[in-house]
Amino acid sequence: MRYLPGILLAAALSTTMPAGAAVMFSDNFDSFAPSSRTNVTDLPGWQTVGGSVDYVHKQNPWGIQCSGGSNACIDLDGSTGNAGRFQHGAGSISFLAGQTYELSAWISGNQRNAAADNLLFGVSGAQSDVFTQTISNLGWDAQFQKYSLIFTATADFSGSIFFEDLGGDNVGAMLDEVVLSSMDSLLAAADTLPDGNGNGNGNGNGNGNGNGNG
Repeated sequence: MRYLPGILLAAALSTTMPAGAAVMFSDNFDSFAPSSRTNVTDLPGWQTVGGSVDYVHKQNPWGIQCSGGSNACIDLDGSTGNAGRFQHGAGSISFLAGQTYELSAWISGNQRNAAADNLLFGVSGAQSDVFTQTISNLGWDAQFQKYSLIFTATADFSGSIFFEDLGGDNVGAMLDEVVLSSMDSLLAAADTLPDGNGNGNGNGNGNGNGNGNG
């Protein structure tokens, strides 16, 4: 985990969005194209840095199913064999001091009997990652489930959200249903439930940490 000075991040894995949450951004990738495309670079609102991702339509030759049978999803390890960082915002998303946010997505294994995947997702700032959440050893047959990251900033900053498969074998974890929301307050510990595998911590003018196992 890397952080920007002056920004406190507290993270938790959650299955419930508290009252007062407001969606800032969402994308299910369904309307981009009527068929699968490898090494896609022109998906609206997204950039791929340092590698590639593939756009997978539900009618595909690989037998891949998207979340809930939806029209499309993203293979995070593209056909170049070099998984890229898939990001939205290009440093333009405003995060406000004292505000709590949730970044969530539905993620599955690669569905192609390949090696397990390791992933990072989270928020990056102008110079470095503000917070990263790890998903470790995601099996190829792991079903879609929702992974959520909750964090609070103590200083205003602008950044991006991102998802990154750490593999490089042309067969990556599948991403769908991305949502970034702002919240009135962080869930109390008693109200949180584990949702997937991950751990994280944050430091700035204070300390925060969160972990979950599923």
